[in-house]
Amino acid sequence: MNIKRIPFIITGLLSLIYHTHGLAQQPSSTQCASHIKASILLPQAQMQDRSQLRYGQLGHFEQHFSNRLTQVLNRNLQSAFVLAFSNERLDFSPSLSPTQSTRIPDWLNKITNSQYLLIPSIENMATEKERYIFGLWETSPERQFVLNLRLYHGVSGQLIWQKRYDSSAEWEFSLTTHVDSASQDFWQSDYGQNIDILLSQISQDLDVTLQCRPVIGQIIARYGNQILINLGRRSGVKVGDRFRLAVQNPLQDRINIARITAVDTSIQIDIDQVSENNARAHLSPQDAMRNIQINDLIIK
Repeated sequence: MNIKRIPFIITGLLSLIYHTHGLAQQPSSTQCASHIKASILLPQAQMQDRSQLRYGQLGHFEQHFSNRLTQVLNRNLQSAFVLAFSNERLDFSPSLSPTQSTRIPDWLNKITNSQYLLIPSIENMATEKERYIFGLWETSPERQFVLNLRLYHGVSGQLIWQKRYDSSAEWEFSLTTHVDSASQDFWQSDYGQNIDILLSQISQDLDVTLQCRPVIGQIIARYGNQILINLGRRSGVKVGDRFRLAVQNPLQDRINIARITAVDTSIQIDIDQVSENNARAHLSPQDAMRNIQINDLIIK
């Protein structure tokens, strides 16, 4: 087996792939077109101040928002699709230690077969000071919607994109109305439509971020000269697709954090069977299996 003995950090791997395919660091969308899509794990949105949800009694807003974001992204994204885990709260904040910050995306990547982790954090849904008479709004107040999004790479655990969205719109419901944030009444209101506009912008921003990043899959099982990878029909993988293999080689840095490095190889992986979320492949040459391990990387 011919292996180029050049270890590199995962970000270096991406850079190498850009050059291997003749791509500049910021190529146009047409240059980056690929039929392989990444999967994005989306848990329940985090709410910074839940007391702000008392206006409208929006007790399940975090769950309903993640569901709505999933729907919009899966309708609009060209470079990825979303795996919705809107019932699952994830305690994951920028204040975690470097070790925790890298291990959580990697752990979730392994149990969900996702390539990225997207964390929505709602920073503000405050309503302006009440102005009402006899229990009715004197005028429809403005209600804020401030959202911070963080996107982490599943293999390296690194934060690769972050953006803050800030807007406001009229809250047209009365002071005492219980509003179902999963209902059409909410999403067709001025406030709900304002959020939908932001979600469409998020779709565009994520596509710009991901369209030229190669999708990196992993080997999740092996037997004989056959392997199973965590990319499947939903990612656009087809029988006959050929991938390249990179062998993982984690290195401990100076503060004892494992940094994911890899060794590029000449091993070709040919897909011969595809299911919804996985694909089976055989290796060429057959003796390559001696050096292959679960969690090694595959690149289109």
